[in-house]
Amino acid sequence: MHAYIEAEELKGILYLENNLVTGAFTSERIEVLKLLSSQIAISLENSNLFTDLVKENTERKRAEEELRKLNEELESRVQDRTKELSETNVELKKEISERKRAEDERTKYRTAFASAET
Repeated sequence: MHAYIEAEELKGILYLENNLVTGAFTSERIEVLKLLSSQIAISLENSNLFTDLVKENTERKRAEEELRKLNEELESRVQDRTKELSETNVELKKEISERKRAEDERTKYRTAFASAET
């Protein structure tokens, strides 16, 4: 039996048993099995890291897509609001112009009325 421990965390156990042949596991074969079990543990760790990376990448892409949609929505709202403000500005300019014209006419009539009284 060989336990593979990394950073004080048990990564796996390799247990081999052979009751049919005596001396099936020589010290050389045990060393090879230890090496292989270490390589297996490293491969499993790499697989876990890759899985985590894929998961993070998927989440990042989802977040980027959501951000893109929110940006599009915001841009659309800004355009709508800009159009609305532009239209309101045009209406206000018309109103200012009408008020100025009315004030000018009022001044003209007051001047004419004042002249007529004198």
